[in-house]
Amino acid sequence: MKSGWRASWHTAATLAAGVVSFGLLGTGHATTSLYSGWNDGQIITSGQNIVVLRVSPGSYLIHGNVNLDQDDVKVVTVTCKLLTGEDHDDQTLRLAANGGQNLDQGVFSMQVVRQFASAGLIRLTCSFPASQSTKMRSKFSKITAIRIDGTFCNQHTPADCRD
Repeated sequence: MKSGWRASWHTAATLAAGVVSFGLLGTGHATTSLYSGWNDGQIITSGQNIVVLRVSPGSYLIHGNVNLDQDDVKVVTVTCKLLTGEDHDDQTLRLAANGGQNLDQGVFSMQVVRQFASAGLIRLTCSFPASQSTKMRSKFSKITAIRIDGTFCNQHTPADCRD
């Protein structure tokens, strides 16, 4: 088995256990399904899809993560996004040039909750100025979607999600 698969399974199982526990402690019993897609490494270009996951209609807790390694000789600012159509999450990091004891790697971890009325498309992408890197490598990239059949509430704070 690939180590990336194990890491993805561990992340997914941990999230699922928390969601199932939460559902069982609440007033109803939520049913869950687990979906995951991964890509263990490649040189990427700015804006390309690193991981794509298609899911059936339903309500989802979605987690995406990617480890980026700047193997070029320039400092680069990178923004990674977990995209689900209307909803998204993103993170931006500045990675140092490759070499020495420079901080040239970063982990991007994003989360979205989304309700798909029809089949859904989830994408993980990263963007950066192409002139700053031609050797950006993605590693251990994953999207995990946990379908929850129960109450769905997604509001800006202060959120009131009482039934």
